[in-house]
Amino acid sequence: MNKIKIKLNKNTFWYAIGSFTYAFSSILLTMVVVSFIGKEEGGIFNYGFSTLGQHFFILSYFGVRSLHIADIEKQYSFFEYKKHRECTSLASILILFIFLISCFLFNDYSLKKILILFILSSNNIFEGFMDVYDCEMQRKNRLDLTGKAIFFRIIIYDFVLITSIILFKNLFISIILALIAKILVAYITSFNKKFLFDDLKYNQNKIKNLFKESLPLFLTIFLDFFIFAISKYTIEYILGDIQNGYYAIYFMPSSLLFVFASFIIRPHIGALSSFYHSKSNKEYKNLRKKVYTQIIMLSLLLLLIISLSLKISLPILDYFTSYAYKDMHNTSKIIIILSTIAGMFYSLSSLAYYILVIKNKQKSILYIYIFIFILSICLSLYFVNEYGIIGASIAHITIMILLFLALFWKESSITKEERM
Repeated sequence: MNKIKIKLNKNTFWYAIGSFTYAFSSILLTMVVVSFIGKEEGGIFNYGFSTLGQHFFILSYFGVRSLHIADIEKQYSFFEYKKHRECTSLASILILFIFLISCFLFNDYSLKKILILFILSSNNIFEGFMDVYDCEMQRKNRLDLTGKAIFFRIIIYDFVLITSIILFKNLFISIILALIAKILVAYITSFNKKFLFDDLKYNQNKIKNLFKESLPLFLTIFLDFFIFAISKYTIEYILGDIQNGYYAIYFMPSSLLFVFASFIIRPHIGALSSFYHSKSNKEYKNLRKKVYTQIIMLSLLLLLIISLSLKISLPILDYFTSYAYKDMHNTSKIIIILSTIAGMFYSLSSLAYYILVIKNKQKSILYIYIFIFILSICLSLYFVNEYGIIGASIAHITIMILLFLALFWKESSITKEERM
């Protein structure tokens, strides 16, 4: 077969811009909410937008992304993927409603907090639904349209939300207006793309089979996000919304690094899959090594930049959080450095995960994640109880290292078996 050349073109450029905008959004919005509305609602916002909402995003898209973008032979039509996503999105709304009602009745959540969390999580569920359009554009080799759609959805949402917060000083009204704006933008950038609807036929049995095929991946991805965010959940549970808002800002390098790493990983998934299934062992081995190396180099570069810029960035963070005291700067530095290193291991884990998916080892992945999930709960509860916010950082980096080692060991052992 002809060699597949990976190069930075307009497709990957727009995808990088869109993904960066998506990542930076949570950083910007959390700072704005904390500054203009207060630390308590800032903590609620971050919990709803970046933690709880992300779980319902995962439930909505149900782990189908990796199957969809790799389905070059069109085992399933776009309409079948879309029908599948409609089912998962509606189910997500129903589960979210039941979950928040139970929190209101049994966990002493205020009605205001419930309403804010519902709108924020609904925003993420909508993003999960829109992902089916993004995936189809990528499957049709229009990653540039995927990037543009993500970029404009996020940039308009952020603009409306920030403007509304400044004008009304009301988080609930602001997130409703921002969600309405996002839906209107989605209609322009995605819903009316006629080339996506080249096949309106769908088979009910194939949709059922798609649920069956994607279930192990959904469970894995759901556990994956919980494992990544367990330290934030634990702080919200033990220390409360205000401390969670502080930690969320210092936690951001980990999330940001993963987003940057996704610029490297995702455009190469198709090539890795093609090389592997066509038995192009040399090309597959070289590309695999190249992507691992690029992630490590990117991580070290970001770690260096963050380390050198702490003297400038910490006072800025202090201004938004009002958290640092004279004796807190060393602790803040440690948390940020640990968060960045943890992001590197999480990014490496993501690559190992995709490689195992390419090799159809979904069950092996699931077993690993179940083990790490149980371990992550124990570690986070212990370290947060004993050491507070810095304990959460220690637990986070420990969990990310263990996750990477487990996935990389499994991926490497399978590779050795295939060579025998």
